[in-house]
Order: sequence, then C-alpha cells, then structure tokens
Amino acid sequence: AAIRAQPGGTVQGRIRITEQGEVIAAKYGTRDAAMTNLEAIASATLLASLEPERLSNADTTRFCAAMDWLSDTAFHSYRDLVYGTVGGDERGFRTFFRQMTPIAEIAGLKIGSRPASRTKSDRIEDLRAIPWVFSWAQARVMLPGWYGVGQALAGFEDKALLRDMAQGWPLFASALANLEMVLAKSDMAIAARYAGLVEDPALRDTVFGRIRDAGSRRMTGCSMRPASRACSKNTPRSKLRSASACPISNRSTCFRSN
Repeated sequence: AAIRAQPGGTVQGRIRITEQGEVIAAKYGTRDAAMTNLEAIASATLLASLEPERLSNADTTRFCAAMDWLSDTAFHSYRDLVYGTVGGDERGFRTFFRQMTPIAEIAGLKIGSRPASRTKSDRIEDLRAIPWVFSWAQARVMLPGWYGVGQALAGFEDKALLRDMAQGWPLFASALANLEMVLAKSDMAIAARYAGLVEDPALRDTVFGRIRDAGSRRMTGCSMRPASRACSKNTPRSKLRSASACPISNRSTCFRSN
C-alpha cells in the first residue's frame, strides 16, 4: 500500500527501500517469508509504475487542503497533551509518562550507541525517538503512532470528503491502514494496569482518561478500531500474541510496583 501510494510518476519500475534491522529476520528469515515479501514489493512497484494517475487536479487540490487541516489539527492535539499543562502543572504529563512507562528501565539497558536522553534533564523533548516510542509500546499504548488523529478526523466537518479520500487516494488509505495497525497493537486494558503505577490518582485519571477517550474516537464513519482482518485482534496470530503479552505485562507492572 505504501509503494502504491507514492506520487504518480515517481516509481517508474524502480524503488529503493531501507529495512530496519529488527524486521529483517521477520521478513527474510525463511525462504518462504523472503519470497512473499519480495513478491509483494515487486508487484506493488509494477502496479505503481503502470497505473494511471487516479486523481484529477480538482481532487488533488481539495484532498491536499483537507490533509493539511488534518495534519495541523492532529499536530496541535498531540502537542497539547505532551507539552501542555495538566491542572496548571507543566510537569504533569512528564511525571505521568515516567511513572507509567518503563522509560527508566529502558534508559538503563544501554542497548544503543547513544544514551536515551540528549541531556541529563527529564524533559520529554530531550528524549531520543527510540526510547520514547519503545516506552509507549511496552505499556501497550503506542501513543506516538495515533494520538491526535482521532481528534482531527472527528473535528473535520466534511465526512463525505474523508470517505472519498479513503476510497480514492492511496496515500490517505495507506495512512489509515498504518493507524489501524498501530491501534491493533495497543491494548487499553493492559495500559490501564501501567497507568495504575502513577502515584497521583488525579493526574492518572486526567491524562489516561484523555488517552483512552482519544483511542475510542471514530474516523471516516467507522470506528478507529481496525475492521480489516489483517489488523484485527480476532485473528489467531493476534490472539496468540495477546495471550503471551498479557502475563508478561502483568509481571512487568508487578515488578515495577515493587
């Protein structure tokens, strides 16, 4: 989907992809997996090269204008949560994040070539991207991958235009598919256990309440929760992953609470 979402005329039979080290084993670890992945890349490259431009100039203009509005609104919603004040305290979210997620443990692992923070302060903006994202992933929130989008989609008045974008614009469809994938990896029930580690009940209820409410917002006329089987939590693989992750998460929260 991502390859076919590239602007018209930019692929032309060739594409260069950088694979992250942690996914190489999953994509190329066996002959069958490698063949499947390479076939998907090759077919998407050919389709992107041969398909005619789908959008008219008028559609391109209105779709891009809508995307600009959505991007700006989501950006400000995200920053309002992460950098805004909570109950008049600018350190509120920072405290919530450091008590809820295992950022302290992750920072001490020394698994990268650089420290988790660029400085010795505890400011969010000084954290490097990998520990920031990894901390939310461990708490099963995946916050950087989706927060703010639900608010933007809910606030966009022309829902018919959103449906047109989802059905006729590969770029927007790919973005929604990525959101579905990230949301499928999140689990607010497990996240609530991590949120229980926050010492201040008022702070916990305020911040986690905003996160939980945002995750339940609706987009393009349907739930932000994934409807496609590829991203569904009801597939055998998803159920197996959840069955394995729940005990691990429970042990993690118990360990950190002690």
